[in-house]
Order: sequence, then structure tokens, then C-alpha cells
Amino acid sequence: MDFFVLATIILGIWAALGPLVGVHYGNVLSRRLQREHWVAENKKQEYREVLSAMTEAFATIVRYGSIGIAIGPEEQRTRDRAERQSLEVLRDRLFIANELGELKALNRWVEALRDFDNQRNITQFTERFSKLSSDIREVALRSMGND
Repeated sequence: MDFFVLATIILGIWAALGPLVGVHYGNVLSRRLQREHWVAENKKQEYREVLSAMTEAFATIVRYGSIGIAIGPEEQRTRDRAERQSLEVLRDRLFIANELGELKALNRWVEALRDFDNQRNITQFTERFSKLSSDIREVALRSMGND
């Protein structure tokens, strides 16, 4: 077979298949980018939820847990609800579970809560809350490429 005939056949086949290969590759690339964007958005939302729940719990616990503050059953339920919600949010994150696990965020938060319940040391509780929320924020920014 002549070289030019073979080249013409190959070019003809590529002319028919080339666009299909390009469309397929573009589709695969587009889906990958969409998934990466979707995961990044979900991570960002979960970090916000964790920080919001912890901040709400911190404020509520300090408000109703300080020495000399008498609280009734409704205030105790509010405090318990805020604490429980913060623990649930730390425990049930799907997209940032590995990062929270590496920070030992749940263990650190539980320890800070229990120590505050036992000692009522607002300064220590504030420092531990600030350090943990700062660590979470740092990991969040790093995972989003904002070093």
C-alpha cells in the first residue's frame, strides 16, 4: 500500500474519531473539575458549621457556667443543647473528618468542656477554645489553598 494512501486513510479515520475523543476528554475533565469544586464548597461549609457551633457553645457555656451564676432548668437545657450540638457537628462532618481527626478536635473540645465544668476557669477555657478554633481555621485556609 502506498504511503500516501495509508496516510489519507489514517487522516480520514482521525477526522471522524478526533472530535469524539476530544469531546470525551473534555467531558471527563469538566466532571473532575466540577467534583473538585463541589468538594471544596462542601469543605468550606463544614468548616463554617464547626466554627459556628463551637462559638455558640463557647458563648452559651461561659454565660451559664461561670462561678456565681445561678441558672434554672431552661438555661441548663440551653447550655446542654449548645454543647451537644457542638459535639455532634464535630463528630458528623464528612468532608473534613480527616482534618478534624488529625487535629484531635473532638477530644480537645470534650477535654476543654469537662475541665471547665470541673474547674470553672474561664481564662483556661477561653485559651483552649481560641487555640482549637484557630487550629481549625488554619487547616481550613490551608486546605482551600490560602496558605
